[in-house]
Amino acid sequence: YAAGEAKGVMDAVKLAAHSLSLDTIFVEAGEVDGFERAFAQAKEQGADALVASLPEVIAVQADCSREDEIDRLFATVMDRYGRVDVCVCNAAVYSPPAPAVDIDAERFRRIVDTNLVGTFLVARAFLRLVREQGSGNLILIGSTAGIFGEEGQADYAATKAALTGGLLPTLKN
Repeated sequence: YAAGEAKGVMDAVKLAAHSLSLDTIFVEAGEVDGFERAFAQAKEQGADALVASLPEVIAVQADCSREDEIDRLFATVMDRYGRVDVCVCNAAVYSPPAPAVDIDAERFRRIVDTNLVGTFLVARAFLRLVREQGSGNLILIGSTAGIFGEEGQADYAATKAALTGGLLPTLKN
């Protein structure tokens, strides 16, 4: 299972498929069309063999900031396959650069809801399955913006700092 926008989904798919020798990959994408475009782009960039070598891949559209959609997403894969062995949390939104003083609360909340709350909801749903299954691997994708900051991206950097500095270490306990 890989969660993320189309831009990062292909990398997550490659990581899961080749590093973990998976039989099936289940992908949640903000837009299923975006996921399909990512595969087409990979083919255009000469990755035909990679795409052809991938196991079964399915895409389900879901908004990772909505608990009901995450529950539906995991119910879909559990109904179809009976378990989830790996979850890659790669969802993130990134807005046009703006000084922190010009970022309104609506934009900040949207970034936090997707990048931080969404990652938490996906991780929590997966970890509940891990508890039932007895095993599983969770991979959270952070950003150097969470460590060093990023000009014009105070909201994005704050979510990535919270993810890698707070959420990840806490989930390990």
